[in-house]
Amino acid sequence: MTDNISDLTEFEINYFFVDPDSVRETLTQIGARQVYPCLKQERYIYSIPDYIDRIAFQKDITPYLEPGKSSSIIRLLPYGNYLRLRNEGNETLTLSVKVHATSGLYMSEQKEAESFVLEFEALFSILKEYGFQCKNVQENYREKWQLEETCTLTIDWWPYLE
Repeated sequence: MTDNISDLTEFEINYFFVDPDSVRETLTQIGARQVYPCLKQERYIYSIPDYIDRIAFQKDITPYLEPGKSSSIIRLLPYGNYLRLRNEGNETLTLSVKVHATSGLYMSEQKEAESFVLEFEALFSILKEYGFQCKNVQENYREKWQLEETCTLTIDWWPYLE
């Protein structure tokens, strides 16, 4: 990967089968604040086309994303494993490009570029127009906590998991 995406590193750690009440208590004790309680989320997962005119695509999506964020999404797009359009369940919509670290690579290889979406239906149409294919739709429940400025913690519940 090129150095121009080094600032998009995402450090993500997952723990499975935790006691949510115990986690909440610990988060409160260490000074985290709850951003929102348990909400239903929907994720639309898209494959990224083999070729995309990134200049035209950026021009078309920029009016529908938070200011200054489209360039990060465009920079990461060629390396992306997938693109995600997410309804967070609290009237917050996000668009992300995700790059997962693969076996043998460092955690610093995991990348994410994300932006708030200002107009869901318009962005949905643009993705279709540019050939992004929706591979699946995922639903789960999430509550979100914030610890300091740069550390977000979530408690997730997924269908068919304990």
